Amino acid sequence: MSQAQSQGATLSWLPNELLIPIVQESVKIRVIPDSRHSKISSFKQLDSPTAAALALTSRYFHQLVTPLLYSEIEIQCNATCQNKFKEIWITRHLHRTFRENPSLRTHCKRLGIEFGCSRKTFVGDRPSHGTNLFWIAFDFLKWLPNIEELRLVAWPQYLPLWAYQGLAALGPTRGDYLQVLSLASEHLASLRHLELATRGSATLDLPALSTTLGGLDISACLRILDIRGISSFGTMRDWELLKARAGTASFTELKLRYFDAGPSALEALVMWPAKLASFHSAMPLFSHFSFPETVVAYDLGVLQSILCHQKDSLTFIRMDQIMDGGPKSFNMTEFRNLKVLWLAHDLTGTDPEFVANLLSPNLEVFHWNLMLEDREARESLDAFEKREEDWLRAFTAAAIASNSTLRHINIRFSPEDYIKLEDTWGLEYPWDRMDRIASEIQPHGIHLSYSPIKVSRERFNALVKVPKHLKSSWQLKEFRLSDGYSPPPGGGARRSSF
Repeated sequence: MSQAQSQGATLSWLPNELLIPIVQESVKIRVIPDSRHSKISSFKQLDSPTAAALALTSRYFHQLVTPLLYSEIEIQCNATCQNKFKEIWITRHLHRTFRENPSLRTHCKRLGIEFGCSRKTFVGDRPSHGTNLFWIAFDFLKWLPNIEELRLVAWPQYLPLWAYQGLAALGPTRGDYLQVLSLASEHLASLRHLELATRGSATLDLPALSTTLGGLDISACLRILDIRGISSFGTMRDWELLKARAGTASFTELKLRYFDAGPSALEALVMWPAKLASFHSAMPLFSHFSFPETVVAYDLGVLQSILCHQKDSLTFIRMDQIMDGGPKSFNMTEFRNLKVLWLAHDLTGTDPEFVANLLSPNLEVFHWNLMLEDREARESLDAFEKREEDWLRAFTAAAIASNSTLRHINIRFSPEDYIKLEDTWGLEYPWDRMDRIASEIQPHGIHLSYSPIKVSRERFNALVKVPKHLKSSWQLKEFRLSDGYSPPPGGGARRSSF
């Protein structure tokens, strides 16, 4: 009889290779993303109270759980909102913990730094807890050597009148942000994923960004560069200087959002990495109704000419809401290694004449995104009609005729339960159209999937069969019909988001 059997087996008898994954799963909870645009339906994140409680049960579990507690850290450097004051307090205490116990610093793998709006703000007659804490961010970037993922967020928050007491309400300046970024490139040798999120007064410009990150050359570990907010500042001279450094950056995945610098700047940025494998660009229309920047329209043909600099290495391309669509001048047949193509409905249109242009020689997955990126409105139930079905059928027919490697089509479609009243009679349940296409292409080895159905057939039929007097009284405007709903007094229509 072994010693374990004679004394009673315990978890401590298990090797750490088996026990650590068990402990990691036991202190995580499943979270459903708030955004319907998320690529995943749910994910797991650390439940800190549970992990902290488990760490206190024994020295053995303390040794196993402590690295998890400090593996992902979010700090708040300043704020003006009451709901951020608790995060400021946590940031101060976390800084003290790392200062007094340096052995904990090596556990951090992911660091998020968020900047509020003001350096010093008074609430009533007393100073707020939102005093500037940039020095804590500077210390963390020097103290935490093993960070692999860094997220820097600087969203402007506009102060209410009662919060202004004659002090300059200053947001994180360009210099503050660049200093943090410079420290990151200098001290974080293991950095693989860099996310920069800025807007308004904190927006970055490409010349400053490329200069600050100049130390992250081809030998660096950086693989993902995610930028949300690049201003239009810069000249052709700046873009030529960046082009002169083509092929010297190490990142292989580029994500862009709110990129206002224009095609010439984008071309210089795309040429910067040695081998770009993944490109994702989005210019959400709703942002331009909230911020004063000049709208920059990107033509698909221009984007193709820019991406051609990396056509031999690109395997993934995604483009959402770039404001100028149509595949006529967008030819993917030159991108021989492209395996995944993701395009918005507004970009492809529904003209089937040029669908063959989208079929790269080794394309395996095509995502067709019909979802609107809007803060107030979603696509309606009649957004997938006969013209969308016909376009999709033409696209799959072109793939079959050319013996394409295409094996999977995914349709992202998550409408609200309303229908425009211009033409409701005769509408067909949109998911029946998708299922019909799926049954036609399945024998050819192509699988079609779509977002989870959120509107039942019964609900759809109830919306389609709207009494004619409602159409007349609401004058062909959008409406939302819920169970037991009656028109507002006076017969007015519910507010349209279009």
